[in-house]
Amino acid sequence: MFMFYFEDLPMSKRTILSLKRDTPTTSIEPESTAFKKEDEKPKFDQVAFEKKARKERMKRYRAALNVVESLKLPMPLAKGIGRPIVMKLREQGISSKAASWAMQRWTHSDVYLNAVINGQCRFNLDGTEAELISDAEREYSRTILESRNLT
Repeated sequence: MFMFYFEDLPMSKRTILSLKRDTPTTSIEPESTAFKKEDEKPKFDQVAFEKKARKERMKRYRAALNVVESLKLPMPLAKGIGRPIVMKLREQGISSKAASWAMQRWTHSDVYLNAVINGQCRFNLDGTEAELISDAEREYSRTILESRNLT
């Protein structure tokens, strides 16, 4: 196998790498460049757009959360009742994504988790009893609250 070593070449045969251009370039700019830059349209600011979209999204989410909290449901809800609540919120003009976010936020709140720990059974929206709360569900709620250091 033939090995080529750069050091074996005489200096005149070595290639020289340079960042300099071989030919000088002259840039011809119009005299009124400052005037042109002021008249240009401002470029699209992606960061500002995303920030504004995030604020609008959070405004919708807070509105959905306010509706869920206004239901005054500090009692454990029946399993599978989230879908009907989301549908009711959609009727009020709240998107399903925002409504789902609000339900998740509510069912993971400290008030709701304490209601699961201290409650005996789950309830439907009309207030009727649905099913008993299992010990595993109580323990799960307790571990979440303990991880938040609130119990």
